[in-house]
Amino acid sequence: MLDLFKPIPVYIKLFSDRIEITRLDNGETISRNASKKFSNSRLVLAHFENAQMLLRSMLSKWAAKILIFQRGFNVVNQQIEKMDDGLSEIERHALTEIAEYSGAKNVHAIGHARKLTNEKARSLLSKSKNT
Repeated sequence: MLDLFKPIPVYIKLFSDRIEITRLDNGETISRNASKKFSNSRLVLAHFENAQMLLRSMLSKWAAKILIFQRGFNVVNQQIEKMDDGLSEIERHALTEIAEYSGAKNVHAIGHARKLTNEKARSLLSKSKNT
């Protein structure tokens, strides 16, 4: 497949009312605080639409349309905060959905407070695409 149409590999980190995204193919990182809050005292992702709008606006920088095709994303999506007992099935599902609604073709949702290295995030993506 032409590189022009390959999904862009990204690593998304969700914090309380903040999202950080790293493009894994070139290391470029974007971080933004939410103007419309999406977290509450219990949940990082409490208001889905507000978080999704912020994520989509951040990813749009890298999703320029090429003719009628639009590049998608291969995503490692990680919740960093409020992880007392790990991610629930519903939280994992929400992490997957928010990425898919924002243009992800392949999503690997993880939940632990330790940030991954870019190499580890790339490794997770390559494993999840082969399963």
